[in-house]
Amino acid sequence: MESPATQCFSARQAEFDAISEFIETACASLKDDERLRIILLVEELFANSVNHGYGGDCDEPVWLSLRVDDQSCRLVYEDRAPPY
Repeated sequence: MESPATQCFSARQAEFDAISEFIETACASLKDDERLRIILLVEELFANSVNHGYGGDCDEPVWLSLRVDDQSCRLVYEDRAPPY
């Protein structure tokens, strides 16, 4: 299994392009439809963090870790927003 790819992003909607690129790179070995499902899942999580957790665009962190191998993908998504 490869080591995980981890990156921190600001909780700003404009950051999602960078998040999408990060997923595309980290998950390059996956099939297109699998990668697109991961991007959609993270897009929903990120929108919820920004809009509901943080109350709008801000500089607070959102961390994304991906570990991909031939058989699986493990995704860890974290933020510091209050529970919603």
